[in-house]
Amino acid sequence: MIVRLRTELCDTDSLRAEVDEDFKAIPSELILKADTNVAVLDVVLMRTEELAKHNRMFTIVIEEDSWFDSEYNWRKDSDGNPYFIGHSMTVIMTEDFPKPWWWKDDDPNFGFWSYKKADLICSLCDISRTEFVGNEVIPDYKLRYYGKKVQRYLNENPVYEDDGTLMTMGKNAQG
Repeated sequence: MIVRLRTELCDTDSLRAEVDEDFKAIPSELILKADTNVAVLDVVLMRTEELAKHNRMFTIVIEEDSWFDSEYNWRKDSDGNPYFIGHSMTVIMTEDFPKPWWWKDDDPNFGFWSYKKADLICSLCDISRTEFVGNEVIPDYKLRYYGKKVQRYLNENPVYEDDGTLMTMGKNAQG
């Protein structure tokens, strides 16, 4: 069975994700194989500099036809009032990169927190953001190594924080 899709862009300019700028074009059709109720749609998101300033959003809508209609999309809230859930998914892209739970105010390996510094650490040390901010404990020897590696990079390639100060790592990474 063929499922027809459409992409709706956000009405608000500062939030609107643009095709081929913020995400790759979504196909207009998806095949739902026989004897299954699951289909996979790969959505490719692209990180732009603008994403650090503004979230981006767009909606993927399954077009209604004889296979997908509104009959199955009505639910009732706790008061018994009906509401429509539809066949759509809104994708909100964000560069929200929170300070990890283990990063102290003046971390001995990384110094003071900044989004820019954390992004550089993850990029240079090939650490996923999920691992970096996750609940798993990163061993201290790895944190020391990451701090020293990034400081060596900064010694040869100065990077400035958003406030204009030179980016440096913590005391364990110096020397």
